[in-house]
Amino acid sequence: MKMKTTLKKLTAGAIALAMLAPAAFAEPGDGGKGKQKGKPGAERPGGPRGERPGDAGGKRPDRKSILEKFDADSIPRSGRLALVTRFGVGYDTVDVPACTAAGIAVGITPDGVRRPVATAILTYILALAGTLLAQHPPVRGGPESFARRSDHMGTGLVGRTLGLVGLGNIGAELARICAPLDMRLIAHDPYIDPRSARAINVELTDLETVFRESDFLSVSVPLSADTRHLVNASRLQLMKSTAFLINTS
Repeated sequence: MKMKTTLKKLTAGAIALAMLAPAAFAEPGDGGKGKQKGKPGAERPGGPRGERPGDAGGKRPDRKSILEKFDADSIPRSGRLALVTRFGVGYDTVDVPACTAAGIAVGITPDGVRRPVATAILTYILALAGTLLAQHPPVRGGPESFARRSDHMGTGLVGRTLGLVGLGNIGAELARICAPLDMRLIAHDPYIDPRSARAINVELTDLETVFRESDFLSVSVPLSADTRHLVNASRLQLMKSTAFLINTS
């Protein structure tokens, strides 16, 4: 179901769930800056999960803040709930069949996490390459331990291989912001057009090669039947003994 079509069907009295990003209500093609279809709020319920705020005679839409899993028990009895949308990507915390059965649209907000998660991964890469955590205690220890920081000089990134498992919004954004680091970029994603990968200087290859050749391996895929246990013991054994695995899925 397309989000644009679904949002046109929402009424003014529809219940809006918290954890929404403006991009969820933007017109396609406007970069997430389009005209909003509504102004969802974020009120924390006063009682346990599943309890609904007062309706005040139908003049005020019910609003609910969902911080964990949204399942069949989370659906209000009023029947007015029209939209569940996550701040992020993936549907593993939402019972999609239950929402479908109740006529509730389910959406995600990829533009809300694309740059923040990509920059977080880059932060991990820089911290791991520079042995930041290992150098922290000697630096804080004063003159007695400061000299020991030379035991943890780390490694450079030029010529190192960054492997991406998943080249969607986050993986592609990571590839773009890592371009100035002169790293080799490889990725596995069966759903990506090779031309899109080449446009950001990423070499598509098979999953085992990504595990085997990466110095830094970033996993950014939604949880599904196809991706569950994608990182397993046999694939971990393929990795270099000096490689780092970063999982932001």
